[in-house]
Amino acid sequence: MDKEERAILLIGDIGAYLLRDIKSNHPQRFLNMGVSEANMMNVAAGLALEGWIPFVYTITSFVTSRCYDQIRVGVGYHGANVKIVGTGSGVSYSIYGPTHHSLEDISLMSSIPGMVVLSPADGPETIEIAWAAAIHRGPVYIRLMLNVPPIQVQNRGVFEIGKSRLFRDGSDLTLIVTGELVREALGAAELLQNDGLSARVINMSTIKPVDVEAVKKAIEETQAIFTIEEHSIIGGLGSMVASVIAEHRGGKRVIFKRIGIEDCYLNRYGQKSEVYKYLQLDCEGIYKRIKNEVNASLVLFKKANLPSAYEASS
Repeated sequence: MDKEERAILLIGDIGAYLLRDIKSNHPQRFLNMGVSEANMMNVAAGLALEGWIPFVYTITSFVTSRCYDQIRVGVGYHGANVKIVGTGSGVSYSIYGPTHHSLEDISLMSSIPGMVVLSPADGPETIEIAWAAAIHRGPVYIRLMLNVPPIQVQNRGVFEIGKSRLFRDGSDLTLIVTGELVREALGAAELLQNDGLSARVINMSTIKPVDVEAVKKAIEETQAIFTIEEHSIIGGLGSMVASVIAEHRGGKRVIFKRIGIEDCYLNRYGQKSEVYKYLQLDCEGIYKRIKNEVNASLVLFKKANLPSAYEASS
């Protein structure tokens, strides 16, 4: 907002501490629309059509599902240059239960024609994504988590909409991850390494448009692909990657598994770390699920009297 005078912020009566500087430094471009998300989205669409760059910010479940019709018609249909920012995605608001969980937002936003869907892994990437969204002409959805520590990687590269980033290389398995679970996937990759399995970790921070070339490369160079997301396995990152695999794997035999939240409402309360453990979305849980899937696939191939993907490749 300091550098782009057209940027304007609309919030839905959310008291996030980080907004204090915006409110004091840019009071004329700080609009608290109250608990009226549908109206807020229509106002944002109107502002965008008048040349502003509105960022609409509130809790994810309220800024996506609660005003979906306004996003579909007001923002999407007009191709309005609105940046929708949901905070507390997935199970970030773990203690508040299903009304505050957001496990369908990727599916909802990805279905809007022309909508870009971004899911940063941590704070540093969020800064990059905010700039990329502001520059991009057209509707963008940014999916944020809560209280995410920076991920330590040697070389992030430069963020670009539509391109994933390789956070760890590997030759046996590919873990395609988005959001805060990138950190957990990196931990799982370390555990897999101890078992002699080399796992690459791809940070798929752009979910739509998904990085088709990165998935095709994973099909060609590794024997198993796992998607990991803090979202329903239906309509999320896993569905995006599955579509690419179905269209581009050719005759390659590759193990594929979606790791996320099953088709259910999550009636589980507690701290986020406790919910992660319950869902097996912490690094140990991800590791165990991958190991079980690999072992089961090996058994299945042997029962069918077929070479496994690993044996075929060697």
